[in-house]
Amino acid sequence: MNGESRKNAPQYLERGTLLAKKYRLEKMIGGGGFGQIYRATDIVVAAKVEPQSEDAGRMVLEQMVLTKLVGTRHSPRLYASGWLHTYNFIVMQMLGRNLTDGDPMFFNFQTVRVGIQIVEALKAVHDLGFLHRDVKPSNMCVGIGEHRRIIYLVDFGMTRQFRMSNGNFRKERVYAAFRGTMRYVSLSVHERKEQGPVDDLWSVFYTLVELAEGSLPWRTITDHDEIFKMKRASTYGNLCRYGCI
Repeated sequence: MNGESRKNAPQYLERGTLLAKKYRLEKMIGGGGFGQIYRATDIVVAAKVEPQSEDAGRMVLEQMVLTKLVGTRHSPRLYASGWLHTYNFIVMQMLGRNLTDGDPMFFNFQTVRVGIQIVEALKAVHDLGFLHRDVKPSNMCVGIGEHRRIIYLVDFGMTRQFRMSNGNFRKERVYAAFRGTMRYVSLSVHERKEQGPVDDLWSVFYTLVELAEGSLPWRTITDHDEIFKMKRASTYGNLCRYGCI
């Protein structure tokens, strides 16, 4: 479903609905396969809403990770969470556009600036012992107002803990189900291997190439095996045709 279709989809909650007895919904501003995003006011905030019938664990996980990331520079501030009727919600800091909006091709200095900030964002996540597992341009948002030069990493519903609180690493699985977005995942994810921090960084690499070049060679390909073959055969030279990063 494309962005326009999502915005025209039936809304889960009506305009004026009050969340956490404080945040009033104004309008839907986005959505995807797992929920809808609304603009809401007390101060201007974003509210993410998902049906309880769907994978409720995603939102619980996202809330937990956002709580752990409080005080870090590149994650949205969490204001409230809960449920209303048959929907779960989290209320977060309002952000600006994501990096799939606007110009399809970045200048090199812009790409470098994004790369530095996203690596900083991932370091905060990895230092907590978690993987993001869905790093891509649409999960990177620009701040607004005084935060307009900050890039935020969003959507923590696919995170997984790889290091426990006692410092021990989680036991590696022989087979790991596919998690991520096919265009940006590493070869190891295609091969259904256990993910680690390096796989998030491969997604950063593919993201930066796309921002600098305008697209990736497999952008229009939907077949999993074909994308895997193209990635495996790719070199820095044929990915960065215009001398990116």
